[in-house]
Amino acid sequence: MKPNRPQTVAGRWTGAGPTNPIPERGRSLPGRPRTEQLEIAFNRERVKVWYNLIDARTAHEAAADRDRGSLKGPVLVFLTGHAQRPVDAYPFTTRLAHLSRSGIVMAPVCDTPFGIEPSWRGDAGKDMILMEAVRHVLLKRDIQVTPSPSPENAMAVSGEGERAVHPGRITAGLAAVGWSHGAILARRLCHAHAGAFSALAQVCPAGYARRDLGPLLMAFTRESLGISRGILRGQARDILRAGWGITRGLWGDGARSIRAALNHRQPAKLIRLLLDLRDCTAYCDDMTLAVEHLGHVTVIFGYGDTCMDVAIQAGVTNVNAPSDEELQSFWNRFFPGNLSAGSRLVLRILPGSHLAPLTHCDTWARGVLEGLEQLIDAR
Repeated sequence: MKPNRPQTVAGRWTGAGPTNPIPERGRSLPGRPRTEQLEIAFNRERVKVWYNLIDARTAHEAAADRDRGSLKGPVLVFLTGHAQRPVDAYPFTTRLAHLSRSGIVMAPVCDTPFGIEPSWRGDAGKDMILMEAVRHVLLKRDIQVTPSPSPENAMAVSGEGERAVHPGRITAGLAAVGWSHGAILARRLCHAHAGAFSALAQVCPAGYARRDLGPLLMAFTRESLGISRGILRGQARDILRAGWGITRGLWGDGARSIRAALNHRQPAKLIRLLLDLRDCTAYCDDMTLAVEHLGHVTVIFGYGDTCMDVAIQAGVTNVNAPSDEELQSFWNRFFPGNLSAGSRLVLRILPGSHLAPLTHCDTWARGVLEGLEQLIDAR
């Protein structure tokens, strides 16, 4: 198969479709987001998982899915930024749910694993824990991820009451959508569970530059100071939501790390936060995390994002007019297997800072879904 030409839309992109909002066919959501919790036993410790499941389908859509035995598109698994909680990106995830073919988005987060076997600590353990959480939660809603893990490989899950898990009557694949550090996790999930994931989207992504933790923290601090000025431009709600989410995440994980170190008499658990920060510096290319099985890959940078700067991360010097050579170089460096396999590869540079998925949530949600060919049509 001849590879598709990588695509880019640079500068102030506002959507390639019609200017009027796409009809959402009566889809609706609860007034307030809801966070649920479960525990997963993995690597001889119990790890807490929090998640927000958004099902925006109408009753007619849900009935049609049951009759057909499958969803109209993949469930979107959203991996949020560092230390954030599942509902912190709710404006963005709701737009993804409203506008996607499947109408379902799950946003899971978990504490940093730090069990007995060192090779399964940090993001390596999250690969397994988050996947099991997705599989388990969807199965409780009669949706079976294909292919499903065999029973002997399933992890022990608790904390959701006594509801029985039955074999799902509706089959579904998955698409990973990751923001910032979550972009690394999204690629890791696609690599570790190739049979379940068919598409990957990354927004304001980490993982495309070799840099140590110190420079990364300095870049994040600089970007945060720039974002704070958005309060004067009417973005206070989104900025405060993100800041409060990160604060809660860091304090919560820190407190649980202290408690776990004391309960298990394992002082090393105190470094979980540092381990999680270190994982933000991972460099993700085809040599470390090959994902050539994916049919769609979409990568979106914010032209005002100084933390995940498109010039540093993607080698694009002019955000308004990236050259064909720069685009080809990006895909050759990070997704050569997908080029050879003929995947649909889309690189976009959209308005906004590192907080753009919140401050420009509609534009970015449409950018993700159009890139993955999962935007519901306007007819």
